[in-house]
Formats: sequence, C-alpha cells, structure tokens
Amino acid sequence: MRLLAGAGILAGMLLVAFLFLQGGALDASATEAARRLLPARSDWSAAAPGAVAACLTLLFALLAGRVLRAVRAIEAEEVATRRRLAAERERFENLARLTGDWLWEADRQGRYTFVTGAVATYTGRSPAQCLGFPVSSFLPPEGALELDGLLATPPAPPGAHVEYQTWCAQPDGREACLALTAGPLRDRQGHWSGWQGICRDVTEAAHDREALRLAKEEAEDAALDLERAATRANEMAVAAEAASTAKSAFLATMSHEIRTPMNGVIGMAALLLETGLDARQQEYAQVIQTSAENLLLLLNDILDVSKIEAGRVDLEEIDCDPRELADSVLELLAVKAQEKNLTLAAVIDPDVPALIRGDPTRLRQVLINLVGNALKFTAAGEVVIRMGVDVGEAEPDLQVAVADTGIGIRQDRLDTLFEAFTQVDTSTTRVYGGTGLGLAISRRLVEMMGGSIGVTSRPGEGSTFRFRIPLRAAAGGATSPRSVAADRARAIWRDAEAAIEVANAATAAAIAAHLSTLGLRCRAGDGAACAPPAVGRRRIVVTDDPAAAAGRTTMPDDLILACVPAREWAALPPGVGALTVPVRFGQLVDRLAPVGKAGDVAGFAADVAATVADLLDLAEAKILLVDDNLINRKVALGLLGRLGLSADVAVDGREALAAFKRGRHDIILMDCMMPMMDGYEATRRLRRLEGGGRVVVVAMTANALEGDRKRCLEAGMDDYLPKPLRREALAAALAAGADRLRARDAATEPAGAT
Repeated sequence: MRLLAGAGILAGMLLVAFLFLQGGALDASATEAARRLLPARSDWSAAAPGAVAACLTLLFALLAGRVLRAVRAIEAEEVATRRRLAAERERFENLARLTGDWLWEADRQGRYTFVTGAVATYTGRSPAQCLGFPVSSFLPPEGALELDGLLATPPAPPGAHVEYQTWCAQPDGREACLALTAGPLRDRQGHWSGWQGICRDVTEAAHDREALRLAKEEAEDAALDLERAATRANEMAVAAEAASTAKSAFLATMSHEIRTPMNGVIGMAALLLETGLDARQQEYAQVIQTSAENLLLLLNDILDVSKIEAGRVDLEEIDCDPRELADSVLELLAVKAQEKNLTLAAVIDPDVPALIRGDPTRLRQVLINLVGNALKFTAAGEVVIRMGVDVGEAEPDLQVAVADTGIGIRQDRLDTLFEAFTQVDTSTTRVYGGTGLGLAISRRLVEMMGGSIGVTSRPGEGSTFRFRIPLRAAAGGATSPRSVAADRARAIWRDAEAAIEVANAATAAAIAAHLSTLGLRCRAGDGAACAPPAVGRRRIVVTDDPAAAAGRTTMPDDLILACVPAREWAALPPGVGALTVPVRFGQLVDRLAPVGKAGDVAGFAADVAATVADLLDLAEAKILLVDDNLINRKVALGLLGRLGLSADVAVDGREALAAFKRGRHDIILMDCMMPMMDGYEATRRLRRLEGGGRVVVVAMTANALEGDRKRCLEAGMDDYLPKPLRREALAAALAAGADRLRARDAATEPAGAT
C-alpha cells in the first residue's frame, strides 16, 4: 500500500508540472524559473511523451515488484499462522488428554460439532469419529435419553448451565463416573445455536463422596450407638448401685444368719470342753469346735472377697506399731506351729520405725493370710517373717517377707496363685484344703494400700511371699504404750551386754533384732563357751538351755531368759525367766522392764493368764442380756457364768426398755438385729430414758461387714462384740465396761466423799 501511494504522488507531480507549462498559467518569474529547470519548450514537447512513458513503465515495474514481494510475505505469514494455530491446537488437545477431560461443542440437537481431549478413553472413538454423533452416545439408554432431553431444551434463563453426572462403562470394562457441564453457544445476533462444554472423570471424587457418606452414616450410627450405650451405662450404673446395695444387704443378712448358729456351735463347744469330759468326749468336742472355727474362717474369707469386689472396704489411716502387728500374728498362730513342730519367728530390722501410718487391721489380715498359708503347706522346718525398710529414690517402703521350707510351687502356677479360688493344683486342694481366697484377698488389700505383692518359689525347697507398701511416718510426737515400755527398757539396760545362746538360727536372729532395737550389744555364744562380760557390766543371757545357763550369772542384776514352750514354764529353775516361743518383741520388753518395777529386774515373774479376778468389780453390777435367739442367749449366759457373772434376759428391744424401767441395769449386752424393735432403736430410746448416769451398752452382732461397728457407735453403743462370742473378748468388753462404770461413779460422787 505504501508503494502504490508513493507512485501515485510522483505521477501527480509530473502531471501538474506539465499542465502548468502548457497553459502558461505561471507568471513571468515562475515561467522563467521553470524554463531554467526544464528543457526548452520545443524540446520538451517533442520528448515529453517518451519520458512520461518511460517513467510510467519504470513506475509500474517497481510497483509490480513491491506487490509481488508483499504477496509472498502475506502467504508466508499465513503459513506461519496456520502452523502456530496447529501447534496451539495440538498442545491444547494434549493438555486436555492429560487432564482426562474432553472439551466439545454441539448443535441444538446435541450432536458433536467439535470435540477434543480424552474422549477416546471413555467412548472408544477418536475426536474425528465423534463428530455428528450425539454427546450422549457414551451413556446407557436410560442416561442417554435423560441427557438428550437436557440438551434439547433451550437454556432459560439465557445464562443457565446444564450439569449432569452419571456412571458409565469404559471400553475396557471399568466403571467411571463422569460429570458433564455445558453452557449455551450463541450466534452474532445472540440467538442460541448450540452448546459447548466439558466432560470430566470424577470417579475418585465420587468414591470419596461415597466413602464420606458411608463414614458419616457410620459416625451417625456410632453416635447413636454411643448415646444408646451411655443410656444403657447409666441404667446399668443405677442397676449396679441397686445391686450393690442389695448385695450389701444380702451379705449383712447372710452374715447374721450364718454367724447366729455358728455362735451356738462354737460357744457351746467351748463351754462343753470346760466340763468334766472323758478323753473320747473331749476329742469329739474338740473336733466340733475346730470344724466350726474352720467354717467361720471360710465365711470370713468369702465375706472379705465380696466386700472388696463391691467396693465396700475403706482403709483406715491411723498410727500403728509394726512390731505389735507381728507379735499379734505370732501369738495367734503359735499353737498351729507347735502342733506341727515348726519354728515360727519374726525378724524385724531395727530400722523399722516404732510407729507408722496405716490400717493395722488390714495389715494384720495380710500377715495372717501369708503366715497361715505358709504353715499349712510346711511339714517340717520353719516359717519366718522378715520386716525391713527399703529407702529408694522415692519415698521409703515397708518390706515384709514370709519365707517357709514347705512344698514349694511350680513356676507355671505362680501367675495364677493370687486369683480367687485358685490352688496350686487339684490334688493340693484335696490334701491341704482351703478355698484359695486368702492370697487373692491379700493381693487386693496390698494394692489398695498402694503396694505390690509377689512370690518366689522352688518345688521341694519352699516359698517366699513378699509385699511392700509405702512407709508413711506417724504423726509428730506420737507414742504408744509399747514404745514407752521400750524406752523404759533402754534406760534400765543402758550399757548392758546380751548373749544369745539359741541353737535355732531364725529364733536367734529374731531375738538379736529385738535386742538391737532396744540398744543392746549382742554376742552369739554356745553355752559355756560364751565369754563373760566386762567387769562391772550387767548381762542378759537368752538361751534355749536354761539348766546349763542357770549357774553362770556373775552379777545380781544379770538376767537369764529361757526360750521354752508355755507348758514348760513350771519346770524352769529359780532365777530364770521365761520367753515363750515364738519370741515376741512385746514379751521381751515386758521381761526387761516389768510394769511397776522399772529398776528391779530381779523381781521378774512369769506372765499368767487373765482370770475372773479382773471382773470382781462387776460382781454386784446388774447386767441385762438382750437377744432374740435362744441358742445365743444360752451361749452368752454360759460364758457369763464361767466369768462368775449372771444377767437378766430380754428377747427384743421393747422388753429391754421395759426391763430397764423396772430395775436400772449397769451393763446391757444388746443384740442388734431383733424383731419388734432392733438394738439400734432400743439404744437410742434408752439414751433418752437413762437420765443421769450413762448405762454401758455393748453391741453383740452377727453382722461383720465394714461399717457395722461405726453404726453401733453412732446409735449410742459403747462397745462392739462380733459373734461368735469368745470368752476372752467378752471378758475384755466387760472389763472395759467396769472401767466406764468406775469413771461414771467418780464423776457423780459428791465432792469430799470418800
């Protein structure tokens, strides 16, 4: 175009110049100038046509070359443009295939007019093969009919889109979920001419949505199940609480109902054994009493397991003396050890404190279970309690071990040993008896105290049961009668020496530990070979051969103690004191510092059993026995008779109140569970009637569950006696009652009276 414009301008200039010259239109000066620039007119006239023709020829030649070059450039540019478009289209189609989508356009009947991308993957046709086919051709008949209907419907409103999703089968047989989105195509006048859209594989998203839906349904179901479970749990908790209450009531009732006849059996057997029986009758009565005692132990074990499982066991937290606990266990089980000719001893390390915080009743129960179990499975040898303190990185622990020389336990049975109703094997159950509850109870009690329990054993050599509990210090400044007596013994025997001439190693170790606790220096010896003490130093000799040691006292204040069974006390030579085996710490303290004779050990006398003389103050006291069971009344009256006492009788709470109104009684032995009016209500009403001096009320109950004692005290009773009644326990309760009566009389006695 620029070339044509230049040629036109040049031709115009030449033409204008020629016309001006021909017509004389220029003025003289212009004409003159033109004549100087141009050839002469005559020359110009002759040469002008040829020159113009030559110029035009040249001009057209130049113009043709330029045009030809421009045409060629345009063609080259068009070819390049087509190549670019082809490359762009190929790249676009490749990208569409890579995305797994296919793009398309269709007419108003829904037939392809353009398609590209991954259409072959889902239809089996190439893009070119798809042209003219319906967009719905890849669908099953039902889906195709539905999509055709959507595409044949004019879009309304104008900007509306069509969205369709369905499952279809691919040529390779796999199922795919395709999502189709289409928008309307419009011509230049804005009329709807067809559709353009995209088909996308959304199989993974569909699977995810389905999984999400299923997960949501499962979550909703789980939430519903959880809600139902929570409701059920609440219902079960209420039912469990009701069952626990019912179980506690049942246990209390069963305890009462079983202990009531057991009270009669054990009590009457004890009274029968104190009558004039021949040897055979004595044997039969002893069998009755022993069998009843074993049945009572079984009942106690079952009740303990039930209480623990029901969560009805509350541990006390009071000051207690670990040596006194060990002494009580030795005293209780000494007879059983002597019957089997076994050595029973307790070796308590001097580092063990005099007082600790804990539950003495439950600690004693664990020790009794372990020691009783050891005695049962030991035919010869010894059973030894060892107690010490383990000072670890954290708080110190009280460690207790019970070792025996019994039958031992196989390794494959150790894991189940602490399970309820478990024995080492069935033959053991038949030979040795028992329910297997003792160790289960011990484990649960130890764990409740925050400790642990275990066992090591070798068949044929024996077993060692160990437990440890946190060692909690007693309250600051706390003392006990035993610790006071021990301090007195330390003061009396300061700087003295002790010689232990006992053949049995366990007994000797127990005595040495006790003496070391009291601050005495101990030397081991064997009779006469034991060297005499330093000049002027007193000596304590503990021996198992009193006859050989009697003549070796070198100073008046020396003390010789003999370790002998109780039945041999009478045979001891003069000047030799008695230590009953198994040797107990409290007994040794009493020998070294008798009460009332703090500095006079030469006046030592052997212990004697408590007698009815302790109850002489009650000889004139009025006692009322209240019990609805005839057998229980006979047992109680028989035991009172053995103590030299008598009592009036009432059969229920109402009769007791009436009897009290008729003649005021000093001590009332009150059964708790009675018809018409129970002992609790009777005691509460009695307290409102008694007026001035307080009557001593001692509960007698066959209920032995946790809280029974507390319930008795809360009702206004002064003491508590569980059934079966024991003469010793009854005597102790009556003696305590006598102390209360003396205190009452002293409080009500006028000032200055004598």
